[in-house]
Amino acid sequence: MELSVPQTVIESDYKLALKHFVNKDFGKSYPTIVKLHDTCYRNLERNIITEALFIKIVALYLTQVGVLLNPSEANASFRLPIPERKRLLQSIEDNSVYNTLAQFYGGVREVPSELLYHAFLLNYACRKSVSDPQSIAAEFQRVYYSLDFDTDNASNDRYLKRFVDIYVFNVLPDNEEFDLALQVAKGNPLLDSEKAETKLKGIRELRRQEKDSKENMTKAKMEEEKQRSMLEMEKKKRAKEEADLKYRSLKQIKQEHEKERTLKSNHSPSSHDKSNTSHINQLSLRAHHGIHFDEASKDTKN
Repeated sequence: MELSVPQTVIESDYKLALKHFVNKDFGKSYPTIVKLHDTCYRNLERNIITEALFIKIVALYLTQVGVLLNPSEANASFRLPIPERKRLLQSIEDNSVYNTLAQFYGGVREVPSELLYHAFLLNYACRKSVSDPQSIAAEFQRVYYSLDFDTDNASNDRYLKRFVDIYVFNVLPDNEEFDLALQVAKGNPLLDSEKAETKLKGIRELRRQEKDSKENMTKAKMEEEKQRSMLEMEKKKRAKEEADLKYRSLKQIKQEHEKERTLKSNHSPSSHDKSNTSHINQLSLRAHHGIHFDEASKDTKN
């Protein structure tokens, strides 16, 4: 009877955290679920809570961490503190979430499939935020081949099926390993091989289209940049030509002005008068000499 009080309180706190999470009030939900998660392992060992409640707490914790670490899904009203975000990402990169569960239960096959699924869903959702995404794919593969899919329980286990789906239809295609994905699908009793093959073909075609679209966008962007660069060069060229033309025009105008000034200077009245005066003086001089010559001739004759 004494144990029912903590169980009731913990379950009440879990339901409250779940309610806040569903309403996207992460500022209230996250601190509550973190507190519950930090104590749930010890509480399960001491039989203070049931395994069912333990699974609910851990699953909600992993789900909320995945949401808050994914910028596209995080609520704008709540952001993880930077140190907390770094700590969580490091725990994903170290695979400490899965390792803690495996150690607690004594092996990968003993971990409840719901928690196994949520742990690896978190890893996959945050693969682009860690420094080595390939390590997550490698851990998926290692755990996959450690599981037994031929048991009666496995055939009806929806969370184990979801784990297989992520591995076959997400993790392997992300690494362009479609042949291996098809091989795994054909060898796994939880999957319909024909449906899996059809789905993988669709995924491959979709990835091809996405790749082509991305390449076309890149080419279009490069062509746009090329055209922009050419227009910019043409603009600079025209500006230079206009500047050169303007400079030549100004220089030509200046030269014409200088030429006109020179011509005006050469045909100015003072210059003309000087020329006429010089000419008259020369004529006078000639006339003077002529008179003396005539007089000398007369004297000789006499």
